[in-house]
Amino acid sequence: MENIINLTHIRKIIKDGSNNLEILKNLSLTVNRGDMVSIIGSSGSGKTTLLNIIAMLDSKYEGSYIFDGEELSSKSEKELFNLRCKNIGYIFQDFKLIEEFDVVKNVEIPLGFLGYKRNDRLRLSKEAVKKVGLETKYKTKVYKLSGGERQRVAIARALSFNPKIILADEPTGSLDKNTSLKIIDLLQELNKKYNVTILLVSHDLNIAKKATRILKLEGGHLNEEK
Repeated sequence: MENIINLTHIRKIIKDGSNNLEILKNLSLTVNRGDMVSIIGSSGSGKTTLLNIIAMLDSKYEGSYIFDGEELSSKSEKELFNLRCKNIGYIFQDFKLIEEFDVVKNVEIPLGFLGYKRNDRLRLSKEAVKKVGLETKYKTKVYKLSGGERQRVAIARALSFNPKIILADEPTGSLDKNTSLKIIDLLQELNKKYNVTILLVSHDLNIAKKATRILKLEGGHLNEEK
């Protein structure tokens, strides 16, 4: 299997006043192409810290991070930014959509940053929106959508440029139970149907169980959850 994410012996220490706190302790993680992996853990366990490292938002850690065959330790902040933009789709708990833009316009945003031409942006955006089942709402303004529909737009945006991996940070955290299950079922379908590699972070074990692998972050270590 081809590795997308390969973290080895990751340590993350932060200062808390005069004390040093070791948040991640000799942590290792491998995510292969086509995997759907969930990470669970209690509040304060380091889930966000780990996700920030994986997303290349935090480069101040010890250990090795190899992304799709590239060792990141020698990369500049600009190089990490370019790698992140081209290869990582991100789904946020609070959607981070532009309310006054329509569905397709929101999905187009990362494609514009990546330099796609207008016709290609429109085509890829519509394809992504169709994959999440919102093709009847291409021109609907985001503020008119339900919470579940908004998260579908966020998923389409993350899918639009065919990233190497999608990171989902508590993707159902602001949704009701029924909508949450529909969203996680959609992610599961995208993983199986289109071989989309997904790593999601959740505090909800019922959501996490939809993944093919469940890892628990506890005491700074990652362990397989049976």
